[in-house]
Amino acid sequence: MWRPRPAKFLGLGDRRGVTELLDDLPFLANHPNATSQSTPLMAAVTTGRCDMIGLLVERGADMDTPNLEGNTAMGLALQLGHLDCADELLAQGDTVNRITTTGMERTLLNKVVAKEDDEVLAFILARDGDVNLADTKGRTALHVAVDAGAEVSLGLLLDHGANPNALNEEGWTPFLLAARYGKTSLLAAMLAHGGDTGSQSPVGETALHLAAAGGHGEAVERLIAAGADVTALDHLMMTALHRAAWAGHDATAERLLDGGAPLEATDNAACTPLHLAVMGGHQQTAGTLIARGAVIGALAHRGRNVLFLALEQGHTDLARFLHGQGISLDGRDDEGRSLLFPAATTGSVDTVNWLVKSGLDPNEADQNGVLPLHRAVGDGDVSTVRYLLDVTEE
Repeated sequence: MWRPRPAKFLGLGDRRGVTELLDDLPFLANHPNATSQSTPLMAAVTTGRCDMIGLLVERGADMDTPNLEGNTAMGLALQLGHLDCADELLAQGDTVNRITTTGMERTLLNKVVAKEDDEVLAFILARDGDVNLADTKGRTALHVAVDAGAEVSLGLLLDHGANPNALNEEGWTPFLLAARYGKTSLLAAMLAHGGDTGSQSPVGETALHLAAAGGHGEAVERLIAAGADVTALDHLMMTALHRAAWAGHDATAERLLDGGAPLEATDNAACTPLHLAVMGGHQQTAGTLIARGAVIGALAHRGRNVLFLALEQGHTDLARFLHGQGISLDGRDDEGRSLLFPAATTGSVDTVNWLVKSGLDPNEADQNGVLPLHRAVGDGDVSTVRYLLDVTEE
């Protein structure tokens, strides 16, 4: 049987010819082509034949039918910028508040924002577009605008009531994402439209935690000025200063301290920001915290001080720096272990030699009778084992 292509079908002539063809073959009103599953209504939109839309709908064309990409006729009209056709579809009862049905199931508004097509965005918003409509992943257009860094689009959305605190299915708001990415201008715009500085990510991070962890100093300053709580704790009982120190963001740590962040707050492992800076091997940040008054002798979990933490992570140069800041080499942890124990495991033979020459006794066992030599044999290198064999008594 003869099966005309939709585009050819619409190009046959005037409305009278099309009407006569539909009178004879009414099924053609919804007949898809073989390649893209586009219907005559979609062909009308694609070719800009807005005058055909009313006729096709009157003859039974289904405005809800998608093509292989999940687009309806309205989706195509907005994608192509054929706004006259979109208006005609609206006049026939269609809506701009649609979600594509295959692949990445997104709202039409989300797709337009992802392209940063602000003309079409304004068109949708002026025609009762639901600014907070979420896709199947819970993402609103504001989430998409933040991901794309689309400042103009974001401003338009906020001006039309977009919610900066809307949660997607993973528990992230546009406001938190802007802080995470350090997009200060977007963050500021959302602060002016109700962005919640106390909201938390799925693991308890506030916007301040996220900005601090990323070293986004300007965002940190903006959040503190807006009243963000510098003492707020995440699921690990960390403050924003902990996060900045752990990542070695020295300038950001300074901004947090200027904003009143507590130096001696402890996380769920009894670590202060200084402990975390040391564990991360960040000498400059550690020096900054010490200069600002951090207690260098504070003990973390299991009674370990900053020297233990530095040597456990193999940061031997940092350990020497900390000793130079005034902390003694004579400390013991809760199991009675001297600094020779972590040094024998992760340090170089030069580090072990430095500690022995500084007065630490390689024959001193811990509470379980274990010697530094035992730890070196289990986890250290051959040169350290040889050195300790030479200096350890039988």
